[in-house]
Amino acid sequence: MSESEKKKKLLAILEQGFDPPIIIFVNQEDCDALAKSLEKMGYNACALHSGKGQEQLEFALSNLKAGSKDILVATDVAGHSIDIQDVSIVVNYDMAKNIEDYIHHIGRTG
Repeated sequence: MSESEKKKKLLAILEQGFDPPIIIFVNQEDCDALAKSLEKMGYNACALHSGKGQEQLEFALSNLKAGSKDILVATDVAGHSIDIQDVSIVVNYDMAKNIEDYIHHIGRTG
């Protein structure tokens, strides 16, 4: 699927009105760009990836948990060891690199 098709599909999913928090898993290079793109479209999104400093990671998570951000655009760093309660939907915008990462991604809704 092309990037434009993926983005259209993502927007169609988001327009269904899922309750926050929502997690969108992407590859590293897409993370900040997709979060900024969603923000420009009026969605309340933040990015989380290993290229961010600890303070930035904690700030993004605290905003999501406090409800000031609705969507977390994240890399595999959020699939492991980060607990976010009541996630309504997980979107794998980019496919996980292996089955273990995929399981961690979809497990975020558990």
